[in-house]
Amino acid sequence: MHCDDPTCQKVCPFGVIGKESSNAVHIDDTFCFGGAKCRDVCPWGIPQRQAGVGIYLKIAPKLAGGDAM
Repeated sequence: MHCDDPTCQKVCPFGVIGKESSNAVHIDDTFCFGGAKCRDVCPWGIPQRQAGVGIYLKIAPKLAGGDAM
């Protein structure tokens, strides 16, 4: 399921959610911090990112683990 006007994209504090040319909603896992706001606002609970991915591992590796997954 991909939204025409994804709420998750609007609430992502990191700006890493976008739409591909195929209209699929995409989370850039290189920069996602796993804040889980996207999951919380999704009517289907689809976004499932986890803290400790992408850039998070380089910035705060000891905090890797919890949140949206």
